[in-house]
Amino acid sequence: MDLVFHGAAKEVGRSCVEVITKSKNRYLLDAGIKFGQHGTEVPSPMKDPESIKAAFISHAHLDHTGFLPTLDAMGMRCPIFATAPTKATTRMLLKDAFKIGHLKHEH
Repeated sequence: MDLVFHGAAKEVGRSCVEVITKSKNRYLLDAGIKFGQHGTEVPSPMKDPESIKAAFISHAHLDHTGFLPTLDAMGMRCPIFATAPTKATTRMLLKDAFKIGHLKHEH
């Protein structure tokens, strides 16, 4: 098994770890963003997000979930596993972030 840290290595935030099995199946543990001095930082580039077999979300904070909409836009269509409270909170946080993003572009 190989681990590829797309974020959260030597930093707080931007948690996104790709797990690659011996049979080359790919899984994600978290898919977060980081809010820093220079704006939002996203995980390092990821090849073929559409080939991710499943994503596992540890908890709902945006530094563990905020990159999910981008991965969806890039073609990731795998199941996402999380506890029911994490799923509910993630939906709410991402919906709010989307609304805030639109408000910023209107002004």
